Amino acid sequence: MELDKKEKAHEQRWKQQTSSVSITLRQEIDRSRRERVTMKQQLQLEIEQLRKKQVTDTQSLTQDVTDLRKKQEQDRTELDKKEKAHEQRLKQQASSVQGLQVKMSQLRQKQETDTKHLAREMTDMREKQMKDRTELERQATTLERVDAHIGLVPFQFTMDFEKHKAADDAWYSEPFYTHPRGYKMCLCVYANGYTTAKQTHISVFAYLMRGMFDEHLKWPLLCDITVELVHQIEDEGHCRVVIPFGDRKSRETFRETERERAKYGWGIRKFISHAKLCSHRDFINNDCIRFQITKIVHRT
Repeated sequence: MELDKKEKAHEQRWKQQTSSVSITLRQEIDRSRRERVTMKQQLQLEIEQLRKKQVTDTQSLTQDVTDLRKKQEQDRTELDKKEKAHEQRLKQQASSVQGLQVKMSQLRQKQETDTKHLAREMTDMREKQMKDRTELERQATTLERVDAHIGLVPFQFTMDFEKHKAADDAWYSEPFYTHPRGYKMCLCVYANGYTTAKQTHISVFAYLMRGMFDEHLKWPLLCDITVELVHQIEDEGHCRVVIPFGDRKSRETFRETERERAKYGWGIRKFISHAKLCSHRDFINNDCIRFQITKIVHRT
């Protein structure tokens, strides 16, 4: 009996437990079903939203494509306009180039005309210069006539010694006449020496020149010319040298007809040494030395 009670009690508990589990299981199944429904609804909602978004994106993309096509068409139209404008500019430039070529041709013709005109003007100017030169020579001839009548020894000439020594060149004096209506001559001085006197002495030469009265004079010119290097402090102590000018064979002693001045002269290569000149500084004043011709004696 006790055992039956226990079995009945156990069975009763088992039924209760089974019933409780069944209820719980049903509740869990219901809850699961509800969740699936909810998830399905959410999924459907998301799918619908995605479809809507897809439609919206498709519409937007379609609009973008349409806009892009419109922009491309506008760009193509603008490019066509630019190409036409560029072609127009090229045509204008070609026209400008042709115009420039025409202008250059006209300028060349004008330049040739101006050159010819300038050449004529230069020719006229040269002719005028020749006339002016002839007039100046006539005036110079008049002055030479005057100088020839009043020119008397001594003749004095000042030379920039240091300048011509540094330049190592020849210095020519102003012309002078040996006597009124006489022979025209000049001095030539090499401050740094000539040939064998180079770098050691002053060389002095007398040159015959073409003069006003040559056709009335006797030739060849033979004379002794006394040349002095002037002591510039005292009127004594001058360095005096006599230059024997000319002989009967040398062309340089006959009348000069081709040049203004004879090609060669007569003189003294070792007129005075540089050492003596430097030791007697009274010959130099402000870098200049002075020569004078004190006597010209004609030889027969």
